[in-house]
Amino acid sequence: MKSEPKAPRLKTDLRLREGGAEFTYDVTMPFSNATIKYKGETLSLKDWSAKLGANYSLVRDRLVSGWTIAEAVTAVKGARRTEDSKYTSVIVAILPGVATKE
Repeated sequence: MKSEPKAPRLKTDLRLREGGAEFTYDVTMPFSNATIKYKGETLSLKDWSAKLGANYSLVRDRLVSGWTIAEAVTAVKGARRTEDSKYTSVIVAILPGVATKE
């Protein structure tokens, strides 16, 4: 009896590296489960935000607004940025609607 060929496994993870920082997201999971590795520490977006003394949306909003990964997890709560980043704009292009979900 012939077995049916297996369907190809879809690549579901998105990994962006920027200098010493890395953003990882499995598109099958909620965006809040995305992780950022910075200076050897890997935390979820929620945990990075908590570390900055803010709610989850802080780091998410920074990323979709064009902040670099490092800036998003190191700038103090209330900090402003005016310069665009070519790296995080990739997040917006790949994941439309991220800023409005969750």
